[in-house]
Amino acid sequence: MTTMIAAITFVMAVLAVLALLIPAAILAFRAVFLARALFAGALLAATFDLRFFTLLVLVLCRQSREAQRAK
Repeated sequence: MTTMIAAITFVMAVLAVLALLIPAAILAFRAVFLARALFAGALLAATFDLRFFTLLVLVLCRQSREAQRAK
């Protein structure tokens, strides 16, 4: 009887620990997903800024060359 009570107590303790760990694991996975999404968004924004800056430089260089040719 004592062994059965100890086994039930052990199983309930394990289930209690799992009940605490599963939501923590879910929150950790959500945090990792959010961090990856934010990083991807930042990377996309940086890439867009780099492309825009490159386009701006090319347009300004072209205008400068055309202005020099017009002289």
